[in-house]
Amino acid sequence: MTNGSIDKEPCLLCGAPGTLEHIIPQTLCCQFELDPNSDDLARTRTWLCVRHNRAGGRLHQRDEMMRLIANGSPVTRKTLTDLADWTVWVLLLLGLANGDGVLAPEQSRQLLRDE
Repeated sequence: MTNGSIDKEPCLLCGAPGTLEHIIPQTLCCQFELDPNSDDLARTRTWLCVRHNRAGGRLHQRDEMMRLIANGSPVTRKTLTDLADWTVWVLLLLGLANGDGVLAPEQSRQLLRDE
């Protein structure tokens, strides 16, 4: 399966039709010379609807985060705050996708839906 696969699965968070999405952004994987579509990173992909995929994208596409990823720009208090928000999103989503989260599944879903 690849991102945008024809086979639709329900969104992990709300059950709406979803597409296969990368929990770890492709830009970040590529920065570290990793293939985001490799079998080794299959656990970092899940099914999300457009709305929830955009919510995650908004977290990692903040300007300071993108500069940090792209060229290692200096870390500021704002960058740390943005990084913390994104990290919580990723950890909750990975836990749900792989069945090994630190919170109960419905609690994780509610936190992620509220984002």
